Amino acid sequence: NVQHYVDLNEGPAAFIAGKHYDIVWTTTEKGVAWVEINGKNYYDNSSGILRSEEKVHKVTVPREELDAAKEYTICFRRV
Repeated sequence: NVQHYVDLNEGPAAFIAGKHYDIVWTTTEKGVAWVEINGKNYYDNSSGILRSEEKVHKVTVPREELDAAKEYTICFRRV
C-alpha cells in the first residue's frame, strides 16, 4: 500500500538486516517519510530528527512485527 503526495521514483524494497527490515525507496520530491504497520508509524530519521531534505528514504522496522502483519504502508509528505 502506498499513500503519497508525489510520485515514488523507485521502490519500495525491503532488506533483512538482523532482527529488523530496512525499507528503502525514493521519491521525486524532498519530504518526510514513514512506514505504517498495524497503526504504528516508523519514521525516516537521523538521531530522532525527521529527515525532510531527502529524496532517498530508509525506514527500519522490527522484523517480527512486519512478519506478523505481512504488509506495510509507505507514507510521504512533501515539505
